[in-house]
Amino acid sequence: MRRKSLRSYYARRYGRGFWTKPERMVYHLLKELNITFDYQHKIKCRDDDGRMWVFTVDFFIYPDIVIEVDGDRVHGTKRQLQKMEWRDNLLRKHGYRVYHFWQSEIEYDIEYVKNKVVEIVNTGGISNE
Repeated sequence: MRRKSLRSYYARRYGRGFWTKPERMVYHLLKELNITFDYQHKIKCRDDDGRMWVFTVDFFIYPDIVIEVDGDRVHGTKRQLQKMEWRDNLLRKHGYRVYHFWQSEIEYDIEYVKNKVVEIVNTGGISNE
């Protein structure tokens, strides 16, 4: 019997064959904090026109927290930022709390991200600093 790799397992399970380094870091951070979550969770929402949208979020913490990991280059374009804002507004309209962490934040200051995740889970949001 041929042994399947962990990479192929995740490719089948999550629809792609790799995780980015920041996603792996957040995954291990959530595990370390003993937070129950889903990775690449699908959420269905209807817009004002009645169309159904299915979004795949990076991390979903029950019952209503969405954590997105954004790449500095890919998600930093004006067009991508507009799409993310529209998607976030639709998710918020349906009762989800959406938080974004940039790749640079995760890679260079994981303690900051850890403190913010703990704050999100414990208090239900991030205070303005």
